Amino acid sequence: MKSPHLLLAGAAAAALFTISMPAHAQLATPETAPAPIPMPAEDPRMAMIQQQLEQLESQGASATELMLIETMAYYQLGMSEQAAEKIGEVKAAIPELEKTDGENSENARAARAIVIMSEAQTAWDNDDLTKAQDLIGQAFMQMPEIAVGIGGQWVNDYWQSKMMENLAVPTDQPLGIVSEEGKTVTLADLAKGSKAVYLDFWASWCAPCMQAMPELKARAAEYSAKGIVFGAVNLEDQAAAAKVAQDLDIASTKINWLLETDAFALSDLLGIQSIPQVALISPEGKVLWLGHPADPALMQELDQLTQ
Repeated sequence: MKSPHLLLAGAAAAALFTISMPAHAQLATPETAPAPIPMPAEDPRMAMIQQQLEQLESQGASATELMLIETMAYYQLGMSEQAAEKIGEVKAAIPELEKTDGENSENARAARAIVIMSEAQTAWDNDDLTKAQDLIGQAFMQMPEIAVGIGGQWVNDYWQSKMMENLAVPTDQPLGIVSEEGKTVTLADLAKGSKAVYLDFWASWCAPCMQAMPELKARAAEYSAKGIVFGAVNLEDQAAAAKVAQDLDIASTKINWLLETDAFALSDLLGIQSIPQVALISPEGKVLWLGHPADPALMQELDQLTQ
């Protein structure tokens, strides 16, 4: 059986498929990626976590290890309500873990690190960065993987929000049109007469991206009539994007099936490090929202835009 910190790291890798790390591509390549799976409209992250937990349980993870991994995943994916419900179990388990496994055991350190990071999140959410930094340091001393796995996204989001304050996306640069190889379209073209452009960044090897496709189609069907233009930006190549378009019958939807070009690496400009990610961009090129497509804040932003 793997040690808990390796299990936690493995769960994190499966939960957040990043563009920059080849190991993630090895987990889900175009040849091995599962076919699109219909996901609950309310939150596809939950099904993703449960799938990972079932896989780890089949590999011999204990109930305690699964509890720790599940709680960490909730924090890591920004699922605050679920994390708050679970953290009490982690706190209650610490004395027994310290007694049976030892105070310096990996399970005990992992549990303490998760609890400390829950306190760090409260401080972070209250804009008390000094206290949050101190608590993140304490959690790092217990188990670095957990401190980075949970807190790393907060730090990335913090600097991303700072960058977005003054970022203007050029609306005259080309994005490839998958259905018409060699032809391009600009954000200005897409945004004409709209309230915003909804861009979903994805890749065929990214299992969470593929699992979220039914929800993307549902949102396009609902919000296209309300002034939101939808585009799915593939980060691979023409062939991969065209195959998925055919498999999902994208031609029958309101989604513009797009491809990044060498001339316009929009995902780099937006600082996107993991996928799936969604950017809402105004017709003037202002970034209105950027984050995970399952984040409830995205739906709130869409509803505000279309009122």
